[in-house]
Amino acid sequence: MQQLQVVRKRARSLKRFASGDLMNAFTLYSANITHFLPCIPPETHWKLFRQTYQHLWLSHLDQDYFGGEFPAAIYGWDTSWVHAIRKRPGIVCTLHTGSYRLANYLLARAGIRYALLISDRVMAEQGPEIREVLERLSPNSPIPLIEAGSPSAALAILRSIEGGASILAYLDGFEGTALTDLTKLERITFLGQHLLVRRGIPYLAHRAGVPLYLVLNFRRDDGSIQAFHGQTLEPEGFSCDRYISYALQYMFDFLGSLLIHYPEQWESWLSLHEHVSPEQCHHRQTGSRKRTYGLLKLDGRRYLMDKRTYKLTQLSRKR
Repeated sequence: MQQLQVVRKRARSLKRFASGDLMNAFTLYSANITHFLPCIPPETHWKLFRQTYQHLWLSHLDQDYFGGEFPAAIYGWDTSWVHAIRKRPGIVCTLHTGSYRLANYLLARAGIRYALLISDRVMAEQGPEIREVLERLSPNSPIPLIEAGSPSAALAILRSIEGGASILAYLDGFEGTALTDLTKLERITFLGQHLLVRRGIPYLAHRAGVPLYLVLNFRRDDGSIQAFHGQTLEPEGFSCDRYISYALQYMFDFLGSLLIHYPEQWESWLSLHEHVSPEQCHHRQTGSRKRTYGLLKLDGRRYLMDKRTYKLTQLSRKR
């Protein structure tokens, strides 16, 4: 609980214009909230932004306890769901919500064999740290890491499943897929707008003939954890394309239904603008400049960004 208070204090101390990077991050975050959750008043966006960073930092601190007993109470973790995975391995899907790293701890503590799929960026920035954490979780049976951008990633996933292990994958590991590469993306509806998300996970589940298991972890106000399980998504009876569409739409609908209650607990608000087509977004006219515009600083230039369209207007010349 002491660490929780320290992190909350750190988050409250963030200053919006302390650096260009922080200002940019908030402007884009606010634009994304404006698009997907327009019912949230713009004057509360800064508070939500700080809370999002708070939960991001807490997720890293969670790992300090992965070698023993986790100090916070965990609710909703379904042992019958775990039994189903043990009986029939598949792909366990989660997203960067709340205590998102806790999925590793819960699976390992339940004795589930699995490999962890991570993005290229995370591997480059946090690879050694993640390996150390996984070694503490399972010192006698190493948990393999699979780099999503590797040419051999799909083969490694299929071989792991054939060998009786499951895969833990983060559906919103968006980095590395350009919007122009539409063959790898599925357009889904999300909170009244749209997202372009990777097709790879449900594609591989269909190819391997294994189910997708969904779990999302959120943090309660008292620091305890609430796990939410989605339906098990079986590929049987679906064509590959139909299964991809159905599975991704269901899982992001499940996420959206929870973000209504925990809007501050999704890390991907910070990068969601990279996965929409702005010209295809719904937006309404508003007289509030605070809701409509935000500042960005790029390569020494200052811009005014229309949060409804993501369009930029330069305010000053490069100095």
